[in-house]
Amino acid sequence: MGKKLVSRTAKVLSETKKTKDKEAVAVAYEHIPRNPEEQQHGSIYAVIEIEDKSGHAEEIAEKIIDILHDTYYDDTTKDALAAFEESLAKINDELADRSSEGQINWIGKLNSVLAILSGNTFHVTQAGKAEAYLYRGEHTMHITEDLSGDSINPQRTFINIASGELAEKDKIALLTPGVFYKISKHELKNFVIENSPIMAIESISKLLSGENGTVKPNAILVMELLSPESFIADEEAEEKSEVWVKEDKNIGEEIGKGVAGGTAKAIGYLGAFFAAASSFAKTKALPGIKKTYIFMKKKAKDFLNKDKEESIILSSEEKISTKVQDLGSEVDIDDGILETPIEKEKEIRIKETRKKPKLLSLERFDFSFLERAKDNLTGRAKRLRIPGGKLSYLYLIGAIAILIGLFTYLGYSNTIKKDRTAAENKINQATELYNEAVSNITSGQYALASSNIDSAKSILESVLNTKYFTNEANDLITKINSIEDEAQRVTRNTASLYYEFNNDITNIFSADGIIYGVNFTSGSVYSIDSESGTESKIVENPDLGGEISAATLIESRNILAVYTTNKEVFEFNLENGEISKQNVPGSWEDAVALDSFGTNIYLLSPNDEQIYKHFKIASGYGVGQDYFPDTNQLNQVIDMAIDGSIYLTDKNANVSKFTSGNKDDFSLSGLPKEYTDIKGIYAHPEVSGLYLFNNELIIKIADSGNFVAQYANDDVSSIGNLFVFEEERTIIFNSNNKIFSIKY
Repeated sequence: MGKKLVSRTAKVLSETKKTKDKEAVAVAYEHIPRNPEEQQHGSIYAVIEIEDKSGHAEEIAEKIIDILHDTYYDDTTKDALAAFEESLAKINDELADRSSEGQINWIGKLNSVLAILSGNTFHVTQAGKAEAYLYRGEHTMHITEDLSGDSINPQRTFINIASGELAEKDKIALLTPGVFYKISKHELKNFVIENSPIMAIESISKLLSGENGTVKPNAILVMELLSPESFIADEEAEEKSEVWVKEDKNIGEEIGKGVAGGTAKAIGYLGAFFAAASSFAKTKALPGIKKTYIFMKKKAKDFLNKDKEESIILSSEEKISTKVQDLGSEVDIDDGILETPIEKEKEIRIKETRKKPKLLSLERFDFSFLERAKDNLTGRAKRLRIPGGKLSYLYLIGAIAILIGLFTYLGYSNTIKKDRTAAENKINQATELYNEAVSNITSGQYALASSNIDSAKSILESVLNTKYFTNEANDLITKINSIEDEAQRVTRNTASLYYEFNNDITNIFSADGIIYGVNFTSGSVYSIDSESGTESKIVENPDLGGEISAATLIESRNILAVYTTNKEVFEFNLENGEISKQNVPGSWEDAVALDSFGTNIYLLSPNDEQIYKHFKIASGYGVGQDYFPDTNQLNQVIDMAIDGSIYLTDKNANVSKFTSGNKDDFSLSGLPKEYTDIKGIYAHPEVSGLYLFNNELIIKIADSGNFVAQYANDDVSSIGNLFVFEEERTIIFNSNNKIFSIKY
């Protein structure tokens, strides 16, 4: 393993002046930890540009950084990549929660690169059009190419990660997309590779400032990887700590802006007061206040309508730590992170005003409304006659009741307005997801189409829980349902009813042209002659000491082997109905699934992280032998199938293949959607490919692991299990005591 490198960084960002409604921000962020455990875990880097006309841009950007930092360092014993993936998942959850609450103005307007450096390994992800470049010598690598997540579905904003090893003298630039409006990619490359990070940033910032010092919200972070020795010996580390770019300021205008801002705020408060007062009075009680309030509100609004200010902030944090002993060259490096009592932060600030507002003379504001309001109020008071005695209390109670009712009504009205707006925003968001899904289907991106459909339906379900726009939600759900099968590549309603049992059955099996139905609760077994359709009873309500939890057909012996909840194995002779308890030396293992190959049976034991193989012997079965040479992580596995190799699956359709106990290079690909409810898997030595199923779907997979097709039927809601007749190209499965067949 190579020597651990040290990063030297500098960053530039344009920061829109904070106002009440901040619509866009750009952030460049880095965290170089000092805590030894965090140092070992790595450092964090990010650039974020986000626009949100509803004023949440800065809040969302800060939340992304907070979640990234807190989650990544929450457990420093985790693998760095796993911690990074967990951080991104929580960020996606936060963004999805905001969109479901109606905050959707930022969707499609988030551009970001998030990265971590752990050891010498760099992990990076992308959202939107922000970019990251790696410069190695004269070579340029666009390391975020095709990494961008979904711009419509918040739950998939950050989904792809690129990882790679960095080398000494590598340089990296993270930047938001607006940077390339001012400089070319070739210019960026030259600035970065020919200069140190701080010098590169100084040059780039001058170009970003544009005419008259104005800028758009952008962020850049430049990083250089050095060996600790090179970092210490770098003379640039001893440069002056601050460089200020000159700017022209108008002192009078700066003071004027403060005075004008305070005056406008005061007027705003006065306006709010008189608006509230007029709402409690009768229609013609205070005509002077109403007229003057309208005039004042217009004046304040016009005065506040000025352009925002922006500035560019450049900073570079270059931390060097040395331990010098007697003028010698001894250097103490703690896990590659250098510390020093002297920390220097280089920061360059450019602050320019886009447009200077003209100061309005205070004499131009008409404050006569104060006198008119006073006259109206005092004059009215003189004409009021307050009843005395008991009537005064009745009037007082009545007035209080009216006020309470008015405030209640205003609060209720505001709640209704907010709920309607939130529901309308959700309808618009679901419509965008639907349109995106249609485009995905056209381009063959079925998995993405399915994801967008699921997100849209989830949003619409939340709308249906309200009383607003429910008709629109139902109409959109109907449209979504019409394309859902196409997105998921479902072949629907091709299953034919083959037979309906007169008794309850859980699973079905087939041998020599006869189909057997087994009730796992009672232990009863029934048979159907596939030619005559005659149903017969093999055994009914046997005493097994417990219910059946798994079963497998041993075709060569025409035996049904069952595993019970009491951890016992019984064999059912399907020819005469005889039942025999099977013994092994010791006891049977804890298992969730049972399968057979030849005359041997296999028990899947996730708790033991093992599959136990039992050979058939004269007196029953031999002691269980470990299938895996070493233990495997099986805690999520729910079922297995054998065709010579063993296939294992969890409920999320993560399928693994093992041959002679060793894991094969095998995985599923091309699945049209994500699954979370897989019930079982089927494979057979005489059947090509394998099959997965849940309650409603049968999924066909090729031997290579590629998705082939999936089948559904409107009358099917609880698939028990299945088997396949390869020669007849027929799938047989059961659901709710019925047997169905599918031709493929």
